[in-house]
Amino acid sequence: MSASSSNEAGTPTKFQLDPNESDSTNEPKTMRAFQQSLKDMGINASTYMKTTLETLKQADGGRSIQTDEFCTNMEEGLQRLYDMIEQQKTNAKEKRPQKWNFATVPYQQFDKTLDDVLMAFLKWATVEAEDDDQHYEEGMTKVNVSKAFRRLESYATWMDNTGRDLIDPPMDTHGDIEKTWKAWNMKLSYDQSGKLVWWMDFDSIDMETVKAIRPTDTLRLFVWMAHFIMLDRNAQNNGMVYCQNMAKVKLWTSFALIPPKLGLKLDKLTIGVLPVKMKHLFILESPTWMSLLLGSMKPFLSKKMKSRIVILRRPEESFNSKMNNLNSKMNTKLNNAMKNPNLPPFLKKKANDSVAEEEAANHDIDNVTISPQVVLESTLGLACIPRGFGGMTNGTLVSDIV
Repeated sequence: MSASSSNEAGTPTKFQLDPNESDSTNEPKTMRAFQQSLKDMGINASTYMKTTLETLKQADGGRSIQTDEFCTNMEEGLQRLYDMIEQQKTNAKEKRPQKWNFATVPYQQFDKTLDDVLMAFLKWATVEAEDDDQHYEEGMTKVNVSKAFRRLESYATWMDNTGRDLIDPPMDTHGDIEKTWKAWNMKLSYDQSGKLVWWMDFDSIDMETVKAIRPTDTLRLFVWMAHFIMLDRNAQNNGMVYCQNMAKVKLWTSFALIPPKLGLKLDKLTIGVLPVKMKHLFILESPTWMSLLLGSMKPFLSKKMKSRIVILRRPEESFNSKMNNLNSKMNTKLNNAMKNPNLPPFLKKKANDSVAEEEAANHDIDNVTISPQVVLESTLGLACIPRGFGGMTNGTLVSDIV
């Protein structure tokens, strides 16, 4: 088996999968094993995890700062954004003034203008009570123009970094984009509250076709997708939800579909740069390595972001996982007690009995879990869920809004 990571999205990076290595015995089950797996692929584990964490922390754009400039209508905000762009172009410290020409932004593919693109950032920076209670005023539109510009600058840099990958040749919605889209078999719909929902189901992906797709074409698809979403009126006004059925995909298989370096780059775009408010991120059938990665990130995220990242487990899976965790805690307590050389035998027995009683009580409490299907139906509404998503028995034949 050979594995390599690419420096550029356009480099044809492939992971040659050995059937023996896709066996579950080779899947990392601890954080140390996960980091070793990354190292085996030629990936710096520290850099990978640091970049992932930074991207997740950028999802909501952070809180307002004292010097931020606000406006009370979109037209005023749009003019201020153009003024800020012109000022930045002539700023002596600006190392890449060409990025402000937005030459790689495909807004014309959607019959939009640069005004529409900038307006998406203003909509994203509109003050909401849950994001900025200090500046929120009920019944009044208030836009943090400075925050919009910070996000816009990150976006302009990201788009400029793509070089000519997006424009040579120009994107063809009914050509290469449509072909790649069909292989990934993604879906878009609107939930019962008007939020845009992006569905990705690893069980529905044409794996062999996707593995053969050039990384550049994958990049082009996800950039096209990102702009469809950011220019969508519902997504701008109500935010979006991302639902991903990981289908217990093996680590190596996942990285064969999207090389790690490209994956981090796309995460940066869709989570850390896109001017759309992510209301929820639901993950079904999460493989152990994904749960390990997200688990290691959560302590460093804001309370709001923690609440929005939800790993949905089936009742029996969740219960078994909790049982294993509780058993592990119980064994640790018992081992610590038994290691005490001065502890009399009758106290050791008492420690054993008390810990067992405590954990048994916890088992009864935790043996109640809502199924992923019920969570999604109650949160999003049945009508927007693609039939069969994640093996669900309900759902509808979602009409693609693309």
